Amino acid sequence: MIDENKKLKIIYSGNGDLYISLYNKGVKYREPEDKEDFLITKENYAIYTLFEELYDRITTGKIFDDEDEMYDTPKNYPIFEKMQEIYNLGLINPEGEIEWFCDDYPIGIGDSLKIIKEDDQYRLLFSRHNSEQIENRNCLSIRISNSGSRYMPFNSCFMNFYNKLQNIDPNNYQQHIEEFIYKQKVKK
Repeated sequence: MIDENKKLKIIYSGNGDLYISLYNKGVKYREPEDKEDFLITKENYAIYTLFEELYDRITTGKIFDDEDEMYDTPKNYPIFEKMQEIYNLGLINPEGEIEWFCDDYPIGIGDSLKIIKEDDQYRLLFSRHNSEQIENRNCLSIRISNSGSRYMPFNSCFMNFYNKLQNIDPNNYQQHIEEFIYKQKVKK
């Protein structure tokens, strides 16, 4: 996804982990406390709806598509315990923002990504917390581990998101009515 000089890359790596990275052509080196955002709007409705689903899955605790079939009774994995776990891990803050710290480093050392729900968009806010141990110094990037993540089992929400993202065919895409309405609103 490209927005002016910015490029958002979501990559499934050979190590089995997911990487979400933000590149900016005008930035050669990132300093600690650098922040930069990337907007996901209804202008690209297919991607917007995937972010909407990702956000809803994490904030409601409904992680899996077939969750009702996975557990025999609600007592096996009650929603209250899942939501308590989300807040205890710091994955959601009191403002309802999702914040994922890179799984490569302890919290506060690596980069982080906040997903902030706004009126007609999702703001992806990347932050650099400490650049001394960061290998890739020109982009802001987080790693979502599929084994050993501090946010387990919520990492599976991102993998589900990535798998659905792969099903979008940019060469065979029909504009959604919400996308059209948003573009008309922006023109005014």
